[in-house]
Amino acid sequence: MDDIQSTIDLTTAPNGFGTSRSILGMAIRSWGTTWKLQVLYSLLAEVVYEQSAPEESFFEVHLERYSTFMNLVFLQNLQDAPTIKPILNGNDITEVLILKSTGPFMKAALDGLIKWQFDYEGSSKDEAKGWLRTQREDLGIP
Repeated sequence: MDDIQSTIDLTTAPNGFGTSRSILGMAIRSWGTTWKLQVLYSLLAEVVYEQSAPEESFFEVHLERYSTFMNLVFLQNLQDAPTIKPILNGNDITEVLILKSTGPFMKAALDGLIKWQFDYEGSSKDEAKGWLRTQREDLGIP
């Protein structure tokens, strides 16, 4: 839940609408397909925790923060982030990087590719291949 609250804090800060699609998309992706329920639970937990404190309840403030977050998610078309497939598959990556075999580095390559896709929505396979060639060392690909 801390990760959700941190992400909401990031996106609802004064410059929060400048949060990159990849940061927001990868966060939502890490929460999985039940991310909407998890966000709702996080909101409810904040409200309940605050109501147990002696101060006055700030339900509207929390609701506004979470509403701003959800608006940003839908504005950036990231509601399906957990189910987005990489534009290239393992065989494509093996072919592009001329690899003889795969290994643990393939997960890093696929995660990096998804992150790139979030920032370059609508890019082609050729553009993805070009990007991947430049990231070999950064992604730890032998």
